Order: sequence, then structure tokens, then C-alpha cells
Amino acid sequence: MTQHETTIDSTLPEREQEILDTALLESDQLLARSLHDDDQRRRRRRLWLLTLALGGVAMGILLIAIAMGWLTFAQPQVAEAARPTLEEVEQAETLSAEGWALWKKRDFAAAVKSFEKSVDLNPKDANAWNGYGWALFNGGKRSEAIKAFESCIKLSPKHPAGLNGLGQAYLVDGYLKKAEKYLQKAAPSAPAAWYGLTRVYLLNGDYKQAKTWAEKLVKQNPDDETSQKMLMAAVTENVDSALRKMIEPSGGIKEESSSERTANEKKENVATNDSSADFKRGWQMFGDQRYATAQRLFERSLNSDPDNPHAMNGLGWSLLNQGKHDEAKKWLEKCLTSEKEHSGALNGLAICLKAEGKVDEAIDLWERGYAAAPGPNALAIGLATTYLERNEYAKAAKYYDVLVEGDANNKQYQRGLKQARDGLAAATDESK
Repeated sequence: MTQHETTIDSTLPEREQEILDTALLESDQLLARSLHDDDQRRRRRRLWLLTLALGGVAMGILLIAIAMGWLTFAQPQVAEAARPTLEEVEQAETLSAEGWALWKKRDFAAAVKSFEKSVDLNPKDANAWNGYGWALFNGGKRSEAIKAFESCIKLSPKHPAGLNGLGQAYLVDGYLKKAEKYLQKAAPSAPAAWYGLTRVYLLNGDYKQAKTWAEKLVKQNPDDETSQKMLMAAVTENVDSALRKMIEPSGGIKEESSSERTANEKKENVATNDSSADFKRGWQMFGDQRYATAQRLFERSLNSDPDNPHAMNGLGWSLLNQGKHDEAKKWLEKCLTSEKEHSGALNGLAICLKAEGKVDEAIDLWERGYAAAPGPNALAIGLATTYLERNEYAKAAKYYDVLVEGDANNKQYQRGLKQARDGLAAATDESK
């Protein structure tokens, strides 16, 4: 699937939909596995029918023996639920195959009908429930999709595509904790889950985990710009507004209800003021531009874990965005004392120094950070814009080149690169 094929019914960002489709159809081979399993079952049933046909005489003798009372069977104490006939199972498998074919053509409404008929005929087919879930999900019916995926993993608890689908559905709805739970279970067998996990951890502010999964994405597809951007955000511990808009659920991040939160805390034995929980929540609030709330959460996190450099960085940035530069510098410097090449803290401290007029010192910090984490990131932005302001066009062009290469459609980068090149050309002409 390409971006141009995205329909009005799509429930995912175009890039993510492409990754999911590719992973399902190629990388994970989950769809192929489902169809293969269906085919194998059909083969076994044909063999069974042939055996019955060849053994008809023996079966007849057995039935006479039962009728005459020569053989008896104990009656079950509890009546067993009616099972589908062989004919119904065959019909269900055919409908399931039709559903997948329609799904690949992106005719989700028709695919839903085929899968729905399939699971009605044979409700024990996990692969059909998985297909039903994906058809509903891609058709925009996420609440129904979640129920279908739940039916799938109830029958097959380790079903990779079903687990991935459930995680993706919760992620699109903004329930990060639930999404993480199922995507983690799917990830060993479903690379499609890696993209979702990277999003979850970036939005939660868990940059260490985000880096782990983003590195897997980039290794799998080095040319993917979105994966590269997410990796740099994880490395620099800074999700800029453009990337956040790209990866955040359209309806925003949902909070657990108080009853869900209490149940999860009891289950996981996590206190409400747990350092890790406050840290993640702090970055969520930071992303929502609720900097004062983020400040309090990072402070509470540091009360429980005073040596956490990432919480120091978060606190520094929360203060910086409230205009409290002196306090911000204190925490960013403390972060760098603990972790000398912390990209986020180097960038934040450089911004503070530049605001104080200490531009040379700011540049030194940006250059130091960029040397440790090169690429189209916040450090490159600081260097490109500052060198351009100082009319150091060659240096500015160097970093704008990097930024444009990372995001060719960014008009601000394009303008900056043009200004740097024009300035460089003018300076060259004057020197002749």
C-alpha cells in the first residue's frame, strides 16, 4: 500500500498504515501464515472425508453393533455445545480466504461481511477472528475491532497479528498503557509492533525504551525518514512539535479511570508516587505544554530517585519552557555532571547560554552534542540557525543540508539553506 492509496476510512496515519500493511503482508508473514493454516486444515479435512469413505463398511458394522446393544457409550454428564459441521467449517474457511483477499484490495466493508459470516459458522477459528479484527479496524470500527481481536487471542493467546492488532487499536484510541501491554507481547514475532512501541515510549518520555525499538526500526529499514526522526528524538530526549503531531493519537492521550488506575497499581504493586510513573507522566504533561505540572512530576520523581539524569533533564526543560532559565541551568548542568554527553541537556543548556548572550559557549555545547549524536536533530537546528544569524554561511549551510536531507518538505529548512547558500555566494563574489 502506498500513501496515495489511503482512503477516507483509514484510522491510522498514512505512514503507519503502510508499515502495518507491509509487516502483515511481507515482513511478519502473519497473513501468509493464517492462510497457510487455513489451507492445511482444509487438506486434513479432505483426508478425513476420504478415510470415512474408505472405511464405510467398518463404520456400518460398528453402527449395527451399537444399535443392537453390543456396544454402549457412557452418556456425558454435561451436554457439549454444538460444533460446526464439516461443511460449515469448509464454508467458513472459504469465507475467511475471501475476507483476506478483499482486505488486501482495501475493500474493508466487504471484508468485514465475509469474516463475520466466517466466524458465525466457525467461532473457534482464531485466524478468522484476526481477519475480522483487521477489517473492522481499517474500516474505522475500532471498538468492534477490539472485541474481535480479544476473541482471537482468547482462542490463541500468542497470536502475533491478533496481539498487534489489539495493541494498535488501543494506541489509536490513546490508551498507551494497554497498547504497550499487547504490543510488547506481539513484538517478538511481529515487527509491525515495533513502530507502535516506539510511539508509545516517545509519548511516555521513556526514551531508553524508545531508542531500543527505534533502532530496530532503522536497522530494518534504514531509508525510512519517520523511523530516523523517532530514533533521533529518543537519542536527544526531545520530541519536537512536528514529530509529536505525527505520532500522537488524533484524539489525544487518554488517562485511565481511577478504578483502572487503582486496579493496575495493586496488580503491579506500584505506588501512586512511583518514580517511574511520575517520570513518564511528566513527559506526557510536557508534551501537552503543561510545563508547571510537568515540573512538579519531575520534582516528585527526583525525590524518589535523586540520581536519575533523565528526570533532571525533564525538570530542566520544564523550567526552561516557563522562562526560569537560572533554575533550568542548575538541573541541566546537574544532568551533564551525571551523564556528560546527554543530548537533551546539552541542547537545553545551549539554549539558556544563547539567551544570556553567551553564543560561543552555546555553539560549543551544540557541537559537542552533535558530535556524539549526528543527524537531523535539535542540535543541528541550533547550530544551523545560530551560524546563519552570525553570517557564518558555510557552517550554516552544512547543518541545513543535514536538516533538509532528513526532512525534504520542511519549508523552514529549505529557506534557511537558501539563505545560507545565497550568503555564501555573495561573500564569494565580494572576495573576487
